[in-house]
Amino acid sequence: MDSRRARRLTLRQVPPVSKRAASCYVSRMDKTARRYTVLPVALIALGLGVMAATAAFAGWLEHGPAIFLSLAESGMSWCF
Repeated sequence: MDSRRARRLTLRQVPPVSKRAASCYVSRMDKTARRYTVLPVALIALGLGVMAATAAFAGWLEHGPAIFLSLAESGMSWCF
């Protein structure tokens, strides 16, 4: 076996990081985290909007003649 051991760094052996470097790191990590959370939320919102529009269109196709007749009876069919 090799008698040499791998060197492990402890917190006491690591040199301190400047405040400027730490703030740069934190700001970049914050932007990275925000970027990866905004995209899924936007895609979910888009998907829900498409589903709602599809349901509305399917309802219009299914009940369109009845909707038009009820509007014609009340005199509002010319508004649409």
